[in-house]
Amino acid sequence: METELPGFYELQAVGEVLMHRMQRTEQAVLKLKNFATLVEQMLFFALAERLLLPSTGRRYASCLYSLMFYNVLAYCFGYVRCLFTEQQRWYVTVADNSPIKHLALSTTKFVLEWSKAVSFLVTVAFSVIFFALMDSTMHHYKPTALHSFVTLAYYMATEKTFVELFPEVLRYLDLESLESLEHVYGPVLLRLFTISLSGCFVLLLLASAPWRFLAIVAYLNVYLRAKELQQTHWLELRRERDLLLRFRSASPEEIRRFDDVCAVCLGPMRLARVTPCQHLFHPSCLRMCLKNLQDCPLCKQPFVFL
Repeated sequence: METELPGFYELQAVGEVLMHRMQRTEQAVLKLKNFATLVEQMLFFALAERLLLPSTGRRYASCLYSLMFYNVLAYCFGYVRCLFTEQQRWYVTVADNSPIKHLALSTTKFVLEWSKAVSFLVTVAFSVIFFALMDSTMHHYKPTALHSFVTLAYYMATEKTFVELFPEVLRYLDLESLESLEHVYGPVLLRLFTISLSGCFVLLLLASAPWRFLAIVAYLNVYLRAKELQQTHWLELRRERDLLLRFRSASPEEIRRFDDVCAVCLGPMRLARVTPCQHLFHPSCLRMCLKNLQDCPLCKQPFVFL
């Protein structure tokens, strides 16, 4: 026993060092968000290629063609969205409140904007020519409708251009159960979707795909992404939810008795939270007020929870 204990402690120390280095490597990979997202997309597209395409469509890494096409779509969508959402000016003023134009900076901005436009047109033209010739040059690339739908959904759930737009879609749907926390629920829902989809595909391919490939996908696309979700967006969601759960939800009768108006924004209430002093507010309005003070916005009494 005396001779075995030193060896045991040495193995334990080596294991701790390896775990520490693995955690540092994982954190380094997650910090390279664009690279990690690209690897995640490629691995899932390879899964979808094996599961959803016939054997004639799984040669020459067909998933790379789909990924390239989706990247072009994301670039074009982002550029057009930027044109319509941001206030575009071809000149730069010497100060924010001055109408005088800065000649040198205005010239530089004009050249950059035209460079972006030319790059966009060249990209669109090249894509049209490439996919017009695809039938005659890539006979092996024949994605099915199901494959295109699944891979496009996964790509949109992981690509930054569309991920940033998803909370706006949730706000447009106006789901009362989200309580105006769309900016927190959006990333969580998308990440749960991608983790679940990758996990299901790995399970479906257990009998046919190489186990090393499935282990890599399970580690990077399922385990590592679940760990990232737990450390970032999930913590933020729990923090926001715990802040609101201290206040009970108001019943429809209480909202009607309160004249159906929020005292903060003066807007109608379909969903409300009740403070200990029996005042009703929109969950989003109450959360905004709690960031500045812990008093009731209406009667200014401090919140006391029993």
